[in-house]
Amino acid sequence: MNKITLIFGSIFTLAVSVLFFINLSNDHKECGKIVKNHIDASGNKVEVVEHICKENYSF
Repeated sequence: MNKITLIFGSIFTLAVSVLFFINLSNDHKECGKIVKNHIDASGNKVEVVEHICKENYSF
């Protein structure tokens, strides 16, 4: 029983540590927003915001 608890505790601690590291290292410095404005067929002004990232992995 104690060995199983230790294994699950270790896995949980490792998972939380990995998620915390991913959150800290994902700074989005290479990301930006592009805003495009146009008028649709009904005459309404439409604003489209695109999130552009140069990163390979965006979490």
